[in-house]
Amino acid sequence: MDAKVIGAGRQAEIFEWGEGRALRLYRRAEAGRDASVEAENTRRAHAAGAPVPGVFETVTVEGRPGAVYERLSGPTMLSHLVRQPWRVNGFARQMAEVHAQMHRCSGAGLPAQAERVRGLAQWIEAQSIFAPGLKATLLRAANALPDGDRLCHGDLHPDNVLLTARGPRVIDWMNAWCGHPLADVARTSVILSLGDPPPGFVQRAFIAVFRSLFQALYLRHYFDAQTDYARAELRAWELPLAVARLADGIAEERGRLLRFITDRAREVEHDGVLPRPRQTQA
Repeated sequence: MDAKVIGAGRQAEIFEWGEGRALRLYRRAEAGRDASVEAENTRRAHAAGAPVPGVFETVTVEGRPGAVYERLSGPTMLSHLVRQPWRVNGFARQMAEVHAQMHRCSGAGLPAQAERVRGLAQWIEAQSIFAPGLKATLLRAANALPDGDRLCHGDLHPDNVLLTARGPRVIDWMNAWCGHPLADVARTSVILSLGDPPPGFVQRAFIAVFRSLFQALYLRHYFDAQTDYARAELRAWELPLAVARLADGIAEERGRLLRFITDRAREVEHDGVLPRPRQTQA
């Protein structure tokens, strides 16, 4: 295939694919279901009014599955941050406002959060890495979460936000679900604080220095941008969402996540109760 590569990630490559179109092609031939799920999730997010690319079709090219999307022109927010770190507050505000905008959209038709919680509970039960007391705390934390009906991205971070001439656009909807906004915010918070940086020395060095600052600014601006929830309510979601991230099996993050999970679970056990998050507002 002689199409020009215009982007790449852990799971897929992005190619120019005709006028105004881009092909997101998975690296693994067996990822056909992933390509279909991501395309369908993106379609639903687009139909709900979220700032995402349009979707044309799913395809197989040289044995690799993929989907054809509207081509978006613009750098990622992460690449802008690396070049202009003095603008960290403005970029954190922009991502927070986009996230709040997404959470005003319906998540109808996407996988339900309740199904994901059940799957997470089954994963916790099956793990031998957790002592019985810790396992009980983690199950209690997962099962305490209220459901919701909002559009949740599931993997929002600066490398998944493209800064186009028409404003920010969010990509990579493989992990989207219909659920509670704070579950999605907690997922982003865990990724920002504990996630493994993308390849490249400059990006990794930048994230090592700025990750805590960006996370703090993003959370402050998110709770400024919406009025349904308070910052203190997020704490109830951080432990189970860290466990969900651990279940993703990213080897480079395992040690950091296990330390966070153990420390946060110890706090919960000491307090004797979990924080009580509220239901989403209609």
